[in-house]
Parts: sequence; C-alpha cells; structure tokens
Amino acid sequence: MSELPKPPQNISPRDFFESFLPDAIENAPQEIQDQARQRAGELSAIVGFRIPDAEAQYSLHIADGDMSVESGLNDANVTLVMNEDAWREMLVQRTGNPTQLFMTGRLRIEGDMSLAMRLQSILAPAIGS
Repeated sequence: MSELPKPPQNISPRDFFESFLPDAIENAPQEIQDQARQRAGELSAIVGFRIPDAEAQYSLHIADGDMSVESGLNDANVTLVMNEDAWREMLVQRTGNPTQLFMTGRLRIEGDMSLAMRLQSILAPAIGS
C-alpha cells in the first residue's frame, strides 16, 4: 500500500500543517487519493489537532475523501490533543501508534470518540499504519 512521503525529521508543526501536509494532499499519487476516498466513504468531518507546547491548532477537513487543512480548530468534530513529541512520533517519524499513544495518556481525544477510532484507518497512508 502506498503512503504519503515522510516529512523532514526536524519539521515544525506549523510547517507540517501549513506547507507539507497541504502539498502532500494536493500532489498525492492517484492511488493514494483513491484509497483515501474509499476509506472515507461519505464521511464529512473536521478533525482538530492541538499541540499546546508548540502553540499549534489546525483542522483537517474531510469531505467525501477530499482533504484540506486550515489553521485553527474550526468547529472540529473530534480534536486530538498531544504534546509535540507525541505528534512527532505519530505524524513525522510514524513510529507512534495512535491507539498506544491514547492508552498511555500521551494522546487525548476530545469530541466524537467513534470518529477518532475510524480515523486511524482513513489516515493510514499519512501516518504509516
């Protein structure tokens, strides 16, 4: 299964959400775009990412398999709250399993827990799961 390219190891949350992720979504190979649409189905949701120690808040908007990123939490249906180290493990290094991060208290989920559980399979190409 294809994955999105890995970001540079020293990327900041700001650069990841404002540059890297939007570019990766826009330029993803057709295979990844098709996988995302298939996994998301008819899901329309806003997923917030809050990284307090990096003063970062971003929203991933998912609508029928299409994704876009915006600054702020923008009425997120679910918000993933973690420190920068946990964020880096999950989205940059892709060594941190979201379920394990949650079970060890390094990832907090605010909002729709069932959506949070569904996200791991939808976002698999981005997080390497």
